[in-house]
Amino acid sequence: TTDAKLYVWGYNMYGQIGLGANDPIFYLLPQLVSAPSGEKWYSVACGGLHTIASTVSGKVYTWGINIAGQLGLNQEAMLSRCQGPVAMDCLTGRRVIHVAAGQQFSAALDVEGIVWLFGDNQFGQLCQGQRASSLGGISIPNFVTSYQPVRAHLPSDVFIVDVIAGFFHVAAISADGGLFLWGRNNRGQLGRG
Repeated sequence: TTDAKLYVWGYNMYGQIGLGANDPIFYLLPQLVSAPSGEKWYSVACGGLHTIASTVSGKVYTWGINIAGQLGLNQEAMLSRCQGPVAMDCLTGRRVIHVAAGQQFSAALDVEGIVWLFGDNQFGQLCQGQRASSLGGISIPNFVTSYQPVRAHLPSDVFIVDVIAGFFHVAAISADGGLFLWGRNNRGQLGRG
């Protein structure tokens, strides 16, 4: 809301609503998710059974299911559920101004114009470039899932001002109006035909 409050409703089987419990399974009316002490919500995105939010001070919190590392927690927490906001300590020192969420991955944009991605990378949605395979040097996407944020492989002179996530793809807009797209393109999501 305009006064930095976060309201949620809907399906809550995995705690993605963020109210501290997964009962009831459905919330039919808006429920307030309290910001951590001394914080105010700034940006929020809902993925496929998880939520990511940033605060005015630039801290990032995630909750819901972490099956592919989409909460940005360590690998040991991979199969866990977080039923309320949990701080992403791995982005400490970075002031995040915008967040985005896809099916099983998340993105965070910091004040330096850097996009950080974590979670499932099955279709290259973490923007980690290409690597040579062992089958004759053919380039194939680097599909390794990441449980900690990784920096998007974009040109070093690009300053990103916005990031948006689709189901398995990402769009980023640069300060000079450039559009960068990566991830799955099975239905033309990347505009490449």
